[in-house]
Amino acid sequence: LPEADVMGALLRSYGECASLCRQREDGALVEALVEMGELRLRSGQPKQAIEAWRQALDSTFGTLDVVSSWRDALATARDLGVAQRGRALALCSAMALHSPRRQLGARLDCALFAASLSLSLYGGAVAHPVRAVDFAGYRVRELWAGSEAFEPYAFTTLRLLDGLQGAVVALLEYGMALQALPLTALYMHIASGVCRDSEHYLAAQTLAIEACAEAGQIHHAMCGLAAAYRGTNRPVGALQPTGASKPEEPLAYACHEPPSSAANSLAIETVLELVPASDAVELADVLLLTRLDLARVGTLLCVSEHGGAACGGAAPDL
Repeated sequence: LPEADVMGALLRSYGECASLCRQREDGALVEALVEMGELRLRSGQPKQAIEAWRQALDSTFGTLDVVSSWRDALATARDLGVAQRGRALALCSAMALHSPRRQLGARLDCALFAASLSLSLYGGAVAHPVRAVDFAGYRVRELWAGSEAFEPYAFTTLRLLDGLQGAVVALLEYGMALQALPLTALYMHIASGVCRDSEHYLAAQTLAIEACAEAGQIHHAMCGLAAAYRGTNRPVGALQPTGASKPEEPLAYACHEPPSSAANSLAIETVLELVPASDAVELADVLLLTRLDLARVGTLLCVSEHGGAACGGAAPDL
């Protein structure tokens, strides 16, 4: 990092740049505020970083303190371009990631806003689910044909993958697994199809398993466990194709039958015997592998608590 006096001068310059951009070009203003937020974060000022990103979000929507009234802003989001919606989602995710845990309302509002914005990104010529619950087990192939949903600085300056992970974690911590499902599907798509980041992809799989289990979608949680442990579709590098799916028998869990039924007993036994693939052990952090093991435990606990009666039942729309 630059010396303190140099950093101070740099931040003042960004402030002056932002003032000029407010008078001339909105897009340049947002980018200047995003970069100023990153500088604040790097200099150990997370509160000021969040404030800069909040101003960038307000500029995107043309509304003051849009996070506090994000439900009203969703109608405006439909009128924004794809890149603007992606920018707003990246900003909300970064704010959710860096908001202090003691600021419960602000952190949750950012995460919920990001989740709702993720639903607005599913469109174009590709048919996607409409209800949040239908994103359980859903694999995104494409967002908008011919359009980039995220600007380059979303991946670098705002660290989009870290932000998406932080937003999903916040939703799960507050018991909002259903709202997290569309965001986990987007997180998996960006990690695998765009960034080809195997560790983030495994993290996304793990969070998707937790969300599915907590939302009562036990079948999808178990299928996710099998895919995560076996390394199915995991990206193996920026210049290499996605890892080929291993020829394993598909795992099926019948939610309308009790766990003690023959088919479900076999599925549970298969999940209990899963071990991480060798490439996961080499590439992933031990804490991430531990969280995957905990996701397996959590899924089996949901099975034992709910049995077959509530498993996979109808869920309300988001």
